[in-house]
Amino acid sequence: MKCVIFASMPTNALMRSYCDGAEIIIAADMGWMHARRLGVEPTLCVGDYDSAEMPQFANVELLPREKDDTDTMYAARRAVKLGADEVILLGALGGRIDHTLANFAVLLYLENHGVKAMAADETTQITVLKKGKHVLNSQPDTYVSLFPVGKKALGITLDGFKYPLKKATIKASFPIGISNEFKAETGEITVKHGALYCILTKKEHPAYNM
Repeated sequence: MKCVIFASMPTNALMRSYCDGAEIIIAADMGWMHARRLGVEPTLCVGDYDSAEMPQFANVELLPREKDDTDTMYAARRAVKLGADEVILLGALGGRIDHTLANFAVLLYLENHGVKAMAADETTQITVLKKGKHVLNSQPDTYVSLFPVGKKALGITLDGFKYPLKKATIKASFPIGISNEFKAETGEITVKHGALYCILTKKEHPAYNM
């Protein structure tokens, strides 16, 4: 069952297609406003609403302002309890860097609970690659960056990329996995030990036009 979680950062029409086929739409805090702007009706709203007015929906869970979860983390835990096996986070990137990093942890939480998870915006897709072989379809004009979850990931092999690797170690203290590119119809990433954050970034990202 597919679930889309709207977090607090703005979304645009290019991200509307991520909601196709979703059976659950959860809006975290002011995420309900962004969902509404895309013409998407949340099935559940959660949050402490410290940064937005409380939505006037029937299904709203009001959270305390002082808590261990972020609003997005709580939404992810609710998605797991509701039986989601795929979750897409929208509005979870950009803005405060601490909240963006917290949403990386949300992705890892979901993957550790058997849920296929991705955070996305109009130019970026972020997933977690755990032990095993992962095949990515080539995307034109796209950077592929890999960062370890934790201190390091071991036995990393990259095939079908501009910069291949063979049983390499990717460490948190050295960003060797950044800004790779596809060189074949598919790219294969093998992880022997540990896990990776895989970040696909379109080259037309606003940061490259400054």
